[in-house]
Amino acid sequence: MDSKTDTNSLEELELYKSNVINFLSSSRFDGIGEKTARKIYDVLDISIIRQWFDGIFEINKFKDKLDFLTEKQFNALQDGVLDIINHPLVSSDTMFRYGFTDVEIKLIQDKYRDNVDYFLSNDLYILVKDFRQFTLSRVDKIAKGLGYDFYDVRRLTMAIYSVANQMMRMTGDTYVPLYLFNYKGTDTGLIAKVVTKLNSSAWEPKDVAEVSQKLKELLSKLAKEGSIRKISNSNAKKVTHIMTGTMYDYEETIASELLYRAFDKTMDAPGKDIDNAYRKVSHIYKTQEEYIRSLITEVEESIGIKYDDNQIDGILNAVMNKVFILVGGPGTGKTTILRGILEVYFRLLSDFSKNVDVSYVDYINKLISAYDKYRSSNNGDRQRPSDEPPITLVAPTGKAAQRMTESTGIKASTVHRALGLFPQSREPGHEFLGKLVVIDEASMADTYLMSMIVSALPEDARLIIVGDSDQLPSVGPGQVLQDLLRCGYLPSKRLTKIYRQGENSRIVTLAKAINEGHLTNDFDVQSETLKFVSVDTDEGVQHRIINIVDELRTKGYTFDDIKILSPMRKHPHGVTALNAYFQKNLNPFINDADNIFPGFNEKFAKTDIVMNTANMASEGIYNGDVGKVAGLVSEKPAEDEEPINKLLVKFDSNGTHKSYVYDYLESSNLTLAYAMTIHKSQGSEYPVVIVPMTSSFRFMYARNLLYTAITRAKQVVYLVGSKQAFADCAAHIGTNRKTLLVERFVEQAKKLKDDNL
Repeated sequence: MDSKTDTNSLEELELYKSNVINFLSSSRFDGIGEKTARKIYDVLDISIIRQWFDGIFEINKFKDKLDFLTEKQFNALQDGVLDIINHPLVSSDTMFRYGFTDVEIKLIQDKYRDNVDYFLSNDLYILVKDFRQFTLSRVDKIAKGLGYDFYDVRRLTMAIYSVANQMMRMTGDTYVPLYLFNYKGTDTGLIAKVVTKLNSSAWEPKDVAEVSQKLKELLSKLAKEGSIRKISNSNAKKVTHIMTGTMYDYEETIASELLYRAFDKTMDAPGKDIDNAYRKVSHIYKTQEEYIRSLITEVEESIGIKYDDNQIDGILNAVMNKVFILVGGPGTGKTTILRGILEVYFRLLSDFSKNVDVSYVDYINKLISAYDKYRSSNNGDRQRPSDEPPITLVAPTGKAAQRMTESTGIKASTVHRALGLFPQSREPGHEFLGKLVVIDEASMADTYLMSMIVSALPEDARLIIVGDSDQLPSVGPGQVLQDLLRCGYLPSKRLTKIYRQGENSRIVTLAKAINEGHLTNDFDVQSETLKFVSVDTDEGVQHRIINIVDELRTKGYTFDDIKILSPMRKHPHGVTALNAYFQKNLNPFINDADNIFPGFNEKFAKTDIVMNTANMASEGIYNGDVGKVAGLVSEKPAEDEEPINKLLVKFDSNGTHKSYVYDYLESSNLTLAYAMTIHKSQGSEYPVVIVPMTSSFRFMYARNLLYTAITRAKQVVYLVGSKQAFADCAAHIGTNRKTLLVERFVEQAKKLKDDNL
């Protein structure tokens, strides 16, 4: 038999050939494109190629057969094969046979380095945990070929975690029901969903009852190990829900760290800054509060503002408590109070302030810039700065951080950037800097992110949490800000008085009314900042939105100024449909083949507004960052190869301009963003916001959804649809997420009391 057909089947041979050609024409082999890769495969025996991939380095023996390669191409082939030998398991014949792509191989190598053999030979399903690119179904196909059994405990375990995490992402809850019967009597609980997932994969389906029993036995085992937690009905003592051990740890970390910091009498470090400052003036002021009030007066004179009693109380509480929560809606003065807090706190840090001959904002920004350069340098080439910034400002998204910078003057960053967090990090890369840490837009922080925040606080740092608890909760599981307020253990202040006056207060007063469950009496009265456009049908809503955008564009507005915020993605006037329309009708390059990029999920053209949906910490670009397609970048692998187009996107992220070139696979992290979901708009503001609402959105009705949408508008909001639909949405409280964070606070508070702390 010819060596090129010495495989199990012709189908397998074609798969193997396709994988090898894709691999050889990848970026690993510089200068070799698909045409050359196909020629390499055609002139060599498959047995020779397998020798390379099995670690037998014999490439020089075949140089004569490869005389069509340039010296550069041959060297690239030689280097690439040598790299394969250094990672034999990842790039072995088996990896090709079962369909690992070059991109997947590179991901695996970058993640596991020299431990590839250890990780993959012990548990192939770790790929599902460590990479969003590897779904359970994807790994199942590989695992079956490698001899895994349907009931392999590694497979069943990962199926449980995968489905549980998916359910938590869908509901926002931090634990999931074992059994949940809908109105049709169908079980949609965890076990039923896992059975369905297992039976719809590479193996022949098994008996449902049998699989269910195996899962119950495994859940009991995992519970004993602590990798999952069983939650029992308090009355019947019957297990009804489960929580992953990871989520349990996140909630426990939040409760224990914040209570310990706020109330542990042995931990007085966060109070030393004020103690030290007050000690120097205690002969002048009777109490610390009196001293801080004097500093507030200094600030008022310095920045030309007069705080009322409510605002002074907020500043006092924020400065004097080790943990403090400040919440309020638009127009209630959160930004004004935060500026006062920072001004007062800097005056307390006498070691810094007495030596500063420029504004404290300029001084802090200079220190922040020095640390940014230090942390971004490779291999610690830069010397660690002698002084670290005394204040750190962070927010969950780049847009929110940019707004924080604009309002305070101090450079803020995303939480991920400040902590060196990468996707699926289980712990911060480093601590926060300084003696005061402020997180803004805290309603957007899910359980995972808040656990990272509290874990990274220096012992001598205070924490101020700022947000709007009436907004939508985080996209990820949990409702952390609401739970921190509900637990009753942490000092907080809710701002209710509206300070913003003038015509733009129409948006503010409507937001306040929505929180109370109704619309304003003048809801349908047109004004410069609030415009209700009555339309009864879905088709009419889309046409009216299009007309509004056309009208705005004639007035000089662009899609940098306008944002359409829809409750849903898939809907006649949802995000997907609106994005497709505006790209087709408003982008002049959409029919220009030289400026079109056929992306992984969507087609993009020059000038398209796009959103990045993945965290790329090393590039300073994060999930939710919005940019604009600047054009295509053409790269030619070799002289005789076809050029490869990549997509150049420019972002204005956190006040700085960044660019990134996306290849075909990476374009899966991009989506059109002429319109976006209300959830995705959190933390951002836009001059003009357009919000559609009809009865067809009824199952999405929630007052915090509508509240979040209209408060994204800085100048004007257009509310397009049925007045009754808007009223019904405002009246609907929405679903309260299921979490155990408040219970964790109760448990930890009891522990502190029992320990006499």
